[in-house]
Amino acid sequence: MNRLPFVRPARRWLAQRSTRQGAVLFALAFALVWSLVEVLVTQLHQAYSLVQVEGVRFGVQLLLMLLLWTWRGDAGQRWWRSRRAPWHVLRGLSMLALPFAFAAAVYSGVSIPLALSGLWFAPLFALALAALWLRERPAAVLWLGALAGLGAVLLLFQPALPGSLAALLMPLLSGAALAVYLALTRLLRDEPVQTGLFFVAAVGLLVLLPFLPGVWVWPSGRDLALLAGVGAFGYLALWLLDQTLRRWSLSHLAPLLYAHVLVLQWLPGLLRGQWPSWRLVLASALVGGVVTIVWWRASARRVAGVGTRDSALGDSVLGAPVSVRGGL
Repeated sequence: MNRLPFVRPARRWLAQRSTRQGAVLFALAFALVWSLVEVLVTQLHQAYSLVQVEGVRFGVQLLLMLLLWTWRGDAGQRWWRSRRAPWHVLRGLSMLALPFAFAAAVYSGVSIPLALSGLWFAPLFALALAALWLRERPAAVLWLGALAGLGAVLLLFQPALPGSLAALLMPLLSGAALAVYLALTRLLRDEPVQTGLFFVAAVGLLVLLPFLPGVWVWPSGRDLALLAGVGAFGYLALWLLDQTLRRWSLSHLAPLLYAHVLVLQWLPGLLRGQWPSWRLVLASALVGGVVTIVWWRASARRVAGVGTRDSALGDSVLGAPVSVRGGL
């Protein structure tokens, strides 16, 4: 990776930031790249089943990992070996559950605004998991930040009230799946990045493989490039997320996910040269405030209120800066 022209300047620039500031920057980069993945998926115009799109995504990720490992001479390290394999498998299943729970909600008649609103309960679920499972102690300002982000989501999507509580099940399940993925990523931060990403791709592909022949549609050259792009940028997004949660606590980073919603909402207007609506401006102010608060806490010498060893001490062993080449 050091042979790539942008890597050395990026490493020098990141070295000038604190570990926690680096975590914030990686989180925002993840939000941007994840948005690009979703834009690429929309360009497929629903011509392919979700099984095929996700199956190709995981397959491309595995192929890219194999090529990169071979190029770097890491192919003999057997990244699939781990004493915590069950947790890795569960993480892979949670990543797989996220899009399928969301799709199941839409196919069952739930409106897309309501399905998206349910999905974006994920940061609140992640804060709860951080407190109950990871033994972090999220400060009140982080809970308020997550609520502000959710308020921005509701302001933008304006979901209609569901006809029954059962209609909320699948949307909230998609949000819970994302929260579990985030918590497991933080829990497994002492494992090699390659191991975690290998399990995510391998578990997803193995689960979907039996269903692929029945739904496969041969893509055109354009669509094949789009599908490959989804896999490549999806891989990059997951790598960025791993780097994020290796540097700081889940409690601090979960509210930053709402930046992804803003990127997707701003893109169409910017591309068309349209002025933003007052709703988008207000939502941007809310999420911008959340990002500012988290960045301010990242810049502080000590951050009280989150009871994890590395968040309290700053640059600890597990929270130490991870090389930009680590994982890819």
